[in-house]
Amino acid sequence: MMKPDLVETVLNASTELAIIAICPAGIIQVFNSGAEIMLGYSAVEMIGVKSPDIFHDSHEVTSYGAQLSAKYNEAIAGFRVFVTEPERLGHAARMWTYIRKDGTRLTVNLTITTMRDSDYEIIGYMGIAQDISKIRSLESELLISDQRFSDAFHSAAHGMGLVSIEGRWLDANASLCRILGYSKSQLLLLDFQCITHPDDLQDDLVLVSQLLAGKIPSYQMEKRYFHADGSLIYALLSVSLVRDHAGTPIYFVAQIQDFTHKKIAEVQSQSRQKYLQLVLDTVADGIVSLDENYCIENTNPGASQILACEQHAMPGLSMFNFINPMDASRFREACQVQSLSAGQAASWLELQGQRLDGSFFELECQVSGLVIDGQQKSVVVLRDITQRKHMEHMKSEFVSTVSHELRTPLTAIKGSLELISLGAVGELDEQIKPVMDIAIRNTLRLSSLINDLLDLDKLASGKLQLELREQSLMPIIEDAIALNTRFAEEYRVNLRLQSSYDCWVNVDMRRLHQILANFLSNAAKFSAFNSDVDITVTPIGDVVRIAVKDQGPGIKEDFKARLFTRFSQGDGSDRRRNNGTGLGLAISKELALAMRGQVGCISKPACGSTFYLDLPCQPVSAVSIQISPSYEVSQ
Repeated sequence: MMKPDLVETVLNASTELAIIAICPAGIIQVFNSGAEIMLGYSAVEMIGVKSPDIFHDSHEVTSYGAQLSAKYNEAIAGFRVFVTEPERLGHAARMWTYIRKDGTRLTVNLTITTMRDSDYEIIGYMGIAQDISKIRSLESELLISDQRFSDAFHSAAHGMGLVSIEGRWLDANASLCRILGYSKSQLLLLDFQCITHPDDLQDDLVLVSQLLAGKIPSYQMEKRYFHADGSLIYALLSVSLVRDHAGTPIYFVAQIQDFTHKKIAEVQSQSRQKYLQLVLDTVADGIVSLDENYCIENTNPGASQILACEQHAMPGLSMFNFINPMDASRFREACQVQSLSAGQAASWLELQGQRLDGSFFELECQVSGLVIDGQQKSVVVLRDITQRKHMEHMKSEFVSTVSHELRTPLTAIKGSLELISLGAVGELDEQIKPVMDIAIRNTLRLSSLINDLLDLDKLASGKLQLELREQSLMPIIEDAIALNTRFAEEYRVNLRLQSSYDCWVNVDMRRLHQILANFLSNAAKFSAFNSDVDITVTPIGDVVRIAVKDQGPGIKEDFKARLFTRFSQGDGSDRRRNNGTGLGLAISKELALAMRGQVGCISKPACGSTFYLDLPCQPVSAVSIQISPSYEVSQ
């Protein structure tokens, strides 16, 4: 929808110009009095009803459409003939034949401008047509008697132009052409209105009217022009009026100074400031800035909420008012350390916070040092972790309960079921055996889940102790394959060691076995029957990659991001849907990180998956490595 001020400007334009505004669908929205005079149609007949096709020569439109189609290598016809180039260039000028309502013809010079909103979306098109037969060249009548002015005009570093009383460019220097992106010949076919941003046009026209009325001798304003490529030009416009000896206005002298880069920098800076302020105001974490004496200078609403103190009352207070005195020295030390390494973020520090009412709470903070205008400052990020600590305590208690209260009876249940299955209470009915097998598998799964939960809890709390030592990698891999061969046999899958490379790794052998067992068991479960799972060991720079490649269905793209998260299971097959806890890969990831390694996966649907573990390594020196035999499950 066109803006009201633009509509008003168009309607009040010169009656010698046909000004027609069209919506993106090609329907006329504005049809000024000049258009009515020129074409013989009333605005009522045209607005909201007709397309410009009605007064254009169809053969001329078709011919030019064919030219555009060949130029841009696409089919261009109908209404698109008029707007294709204006959309690409911002503006386009061309001579057209208009057909009046009475059937008579006239040749016009038509300039079409693409109108866009603040989001650069097209909101319509504005066409300005001038009857060429009635144009009198003012250039021939204009005499610049002072040669010094002529020289200054054409050699000026800033843009200068002569503009007719109607707004048409009469002359332009090279600087103005460079600023606006048009050649001189192109610019002289335009008027200043069509290349002025709609939001600035009304203010410019008001000043023009005052200048013509003699109310002001000249004027200056900031305004935006459309560059030939459609981009915006921010400029400082200075305009004066030249009159003849009788005082009749004959043309304007316009000086245009481009400050686009400066304006864009200002806008971007303001935008960044607004964005940063919005972030500070909305982020849940508290943020405070401290002076060199640890007194608060600025805060955000998050800090006010966490510390239970009105935001306006906090500046000037010491940060130590909000910290348990027992932890004050630790906080001061963190600030001092950061003052020596300004710009580097410190790790999160857990303290006991103290509110002004005397209540205590669990506080996590991060201190960063800054130097502003030669003065040492500190920025502190605050986080209330009371609830988190409470939940961690509850989780720890739950895990402990699971460990001590469930594991023992579960073991008894599992043993009893196995004894019954082996015939301890007599031969089982054939209908009962499948039920017993399901019960035993479920107890195994529940036991595995309990063990996995315990491992995760230990990893998360830092209670899992790893026994790291330098040792040869290949024997560990061979043991892992041997230990998982029986499991693979159940799925009729071959485990094949395809590498002989050995190196030294600093690992916990039991936990490395755990990672490899997870990779191998998953590969066996997800591979087709009678297929191979290949294990390779490859040096990559300072790390060694242990890879397990299966011949399964692969992993969908939308699931890859969740592979190593807790309780994630991506298998959709009925055969294996209920196997596993969804914790194995998450545990493997944490164990790998604890051994300074990392895990990953390469997979495509229907092409199998490769899970790998990268570990820091050192080559085995002066050791002759024999090729280890492949571990294959007999069929």
